Order: sequence, then C-alpha cells, then structure tokens
Amino acid sequence: MERRRPGATIIPLIVSSDKTKLALFRDKQAYPIYLTIGNIPKRIRRKVTSHAQILIGYIPVTKLSSIHGITVCHRALANLFHACMQNTLGLISSYSETGLEMKCGNRVWQRCHLIFATFVGDYPEQLLVTCTYNSWCPKCKVPFGQLGEYLLFLRHVQSAVIDAY
Repeated sequence: MERRRPGATIIPLIVSSDKTKLALFRDKQAYPIYLTIGNIPKRIRRKVTSHAQILIGYIPVTKLSSIHGITVCHRALANLFHACMQNTLGLISSYSETGLEMKCGNRVWQRCHLIFATFVGDYPEQLLVTCTYNSWCPKCKVPFGQLGEYLLFLRHVQSAVIDAY
C-alpha cells in the first residue's frame, strides 16, 4: 500500500497505567489508563503541565470477593486487566496497518499509522502486562529468588515468550 501512496508517518503509542488510592474517599482506588505519543519530545511529554498524556479509560477495581481461592482470584483479576486493555486498545490496532488520515501540526493531512510502542508501569503493572509471577523479572532471565542480586542476565526472546504463552 505504501508503494502506491508514499508519505505516511508512524505514531508510536505509549500506554501507561497505575492503580492509585483516592485520598478523599476511604479505601477507594482508581486504575486509570493514559495514552501519549512518542513523536512528542520527552522533555515535553514527561511534564505534567504540558498535558501531553490523555486519560483513555479506567480499569475496574474490585476484590472479586465472590471468587474463592487466591490463585483463581489473581488469574481472574489478570484476565480482567487484559480484557479491559484489549477493549480499550483494540479500537486502535486496526489503524496500525491501514493508517488513518490525520491533520498534522503544519495543517497538512497525512496518513498516520498508530503503532503500540511501549507500556509504562511500575513493577506490579509490568508483571501483570507480561503475565509474569512475582519475584521474576518481566524483561530478563534472572533465576527465581535472585531478582536484584546480579547486574546482567540474558533478555527474554519475544518469540519464545509468545510460544510459551
């Protein structure tokens, strides 16, 4: 398709989330999902006052008290997280291949391809996104129980992780 219509641009999407306690409401939590793009310079994107991130949704926060068994409950919460992310980001995924006509800052219409670039989150969110257990590293092959002891380990190979999943 690009050979017939050159001139498209890629927009790398950066998604982040972090479960947070709400100070004004006792024992209540929110789980927002934010989106920004990699085309915005980092010095601007990371400033809260620049408003370079937008809120795209909330993940439901529940204890699932009706489910008995810690393992089953944790699996159900992970499935809930992934279903919400699929529901939220699934709308965008079709535009990665076909592109979407957008007006750029210079007022010129261009075909833009939205590509999921990275997920930003703290350690619990990284474990949840990568389907990794606690005390394991979502990025490298550190042996169980040795997280934080050594500096260098081999990185996970994405194709092997997908095959194992």
